This record gives sequence, structure tokens and C-alpha cells, in this order.
Amino acid sequence: MTIQKILPVLVLFGFLVLSCSDPSVNHPPEITWLSVPDSLQLPASSDSLAAALLRAEVEDPDGAGDISSVYFYSQKPDGSMAGNGSSIPLNDNGELGDETAGDGIYSTGIKLSSTNQAGTYIFTFYAKDKSGTLSQAVEDSIEVYE
Repeated sequence: MTIQKILPVLVLFGFLVLSCSDPSVNHPPEITWLSVPDSLQLPASSDSLAAALLRAEVEDPDGAGDISSVYFYSQKPDGSMAGNGSSIPLNDNGELGDETAGDGIYSTGIKLSSTNQAGTYIFTFYAKDKSGTLSQAVEDSIEVYE
């Protein structure tokens, strides 16, 4: 190859290396894995609850300390939003269902009573970094049955 052909490739490669390692460039967090049960049976009696643990592994190229929140929205089988459309937080503090603080796996529990709707619940997960940059949305669902 001649230098005229190699030089543009080297310049482009150098630009890509610099832009990837530039600390002023913020990178969005990424949800790399979800653990959501496929199904959940509603309890038969009104005095008991069905519980499930939802977990999301989140990574950020700018470091774990750049993650400010991990949360989801839940759509009920009738199309309405759970929690009046508010986001539901997951945590990585070793409490409330989270096994190990600071391991990048964010968790929360959900509980359903016999009065909850049967059908498909859709969960849309997000992670946000400290600059407000959002991850790509990741969706999963649980089939709730009687």
C-alpha cells in the first residue's frame, strides 16, 4: 500500500482512539443483564402476597460511580401504568432485596395481592448517569396468572 492510502486510515484511527479516551466525553450507562421472572401466580387469599425480585446489572464506561439511578416503569395488563406512572427505583446498597452493595447489580422486590390484575405486566428499565444521560431502554415482562 502507498502512504496516500494508509495515511487517511491512520488519521481516522487516531481520531477514534482520542474520542474514546477523551475524559470530557460522557458515555451513557448500559443495562447489560436483567433477571425478571417469566411468571408469577397471584395469591388465592387476600391476606397473602406474591413476591418477586427484579435485578438489573448496570455498567458505565465512565465508572460505576457515574451511575446516579436505575429504575423501571411498569405497565399493567389493561395498559395503565403502575404507581400512577411514577418510576420505581432499584438499589445497589445491599438492602431491600439487593444481595451485595456496590456490585453493579441493582435490585428491588415487587409484591402482588389477589386484587392485582392477571395478564402481562411490561417493565421498562433505565439507568441514568450523573450528567443525566440515559441508557437504552430495556424491556421485559412477567405473566401474572391466577
